[in-house]
Amino acid sequence: MPTLFIFNPNANRGRLSAVARSLQAAASACPGSAWAMTTRPRHAIALAADAANAGFSEVVAIGGDGTAHETINGLMATPAERRPRLGIVPFGSGNDYALNFNVPLEPLAAMRACLAAIAANQTRVSDVGLARDDTGRQEYWNNTLGIGFDAAVGFTTKRYAFARGFTMYLLATLDTIARNFAPTAMQIDIDGDVRAESALMLTIGNGPREGGGFNTTPASRVDDGVLEYCLARPMSRPRMLKLLPEVQRGTHGRFTKEVALGTLSRLRARWERALPIHMDGEMFADFGSPVRELEISVVPGAIRVLA
Repeated sequence: MPTLFIFNPNANRGRLSAVARSLQAAASACPGSAWAMTTRPRHAIALAADAANAGFSEVVAIGGDGTAHETINGLMATPAERRPRLGIVPFGSGNDYALNFNVPLEPLAAMRACLAAIAANQTRVSDVGLARDDTGRQEYWNNTLGIGFDAAVGFTTKRYAFARGFTMYLLATLDTIARNFAPTAMQIDIDGDVRAESALMLTIGNGPREGGGFNTTPASRVDDGVLEYCLARPMSRPRMLKLLPEVQRGTHGRFTKEVALGTLSRLRARWERALPIHMDGEMFADFGSPVRELEISVVPGAIRVLA
């Protein structure tokens, strides 16, 4: 059955273009393969959905976490029995989702690994998260969803386009701490347990890592049928700096006054002022957003990943 390779030329600030020809040559060795290039934001969603409807058996996302995010949203528009398998050739700023499957981070090595998995019919199952807001929008996400501080960090990375990978996210995190991002009151319903919290950040993880190296939800596993959450409560800027290396190591859960970690199948959060929201590093809501409520659930075993 044919394979569609979706190539995002803008991944990692356009740096992937330098190896595009080599990647396309490698992909051409796959029988019945086709190559498509994204030309606009969210284009990979349409390309993946069209590939599923056309009978492609695999869709390979070549780019960063955002490319994988869009591709999965396209695949999820197709019933499970006809849903193509997903391949990942990572070349983004974080590549956090790909690391759940031990995919090589060098593009040509990742392409070779993907082609070998296709030939061997070798896959792993991945859960997918689903988010619905109070304006009627819904979107799938595959690695992390963040409300508040970490989404603000995502906006701030635009100031550090000269940096790459984890360095870019670290600089943006320090910048956001310096600007003293304010917590907000939230009502949070986790599987029927309703609580009032003052939240600096609420992050939901399908995978453990975001931002190229922050293990925000360290117990998360992409194939366990549940999600994990990390709630960060108000704290001083010096305390945030103290906890920063703990989040990198995934040991921040021991600071129970400032941090709460746990497992969930369904979560509903409500708040009173505009908050930024990201899904897999893609902005879902900005600082002027009308969104005041988000419901999050898990779709177990939704995607078969070539790995």
